Amino acid sequence: MRGRARRIDQMKQLAASDGPYARTDAAALLHDEA
Repeated sequence: MRGRARRIDQMKQLAASDGPYARTDAAALLHDEA
């Protein structure tokens, strides 16, 4: 559970960032979670 919470934090940071890969990285993390 701890790792999952950490992963969600990373996803939120990626989604908040303006990097060119932010959207795809967040989508990849979401897909990995599912």
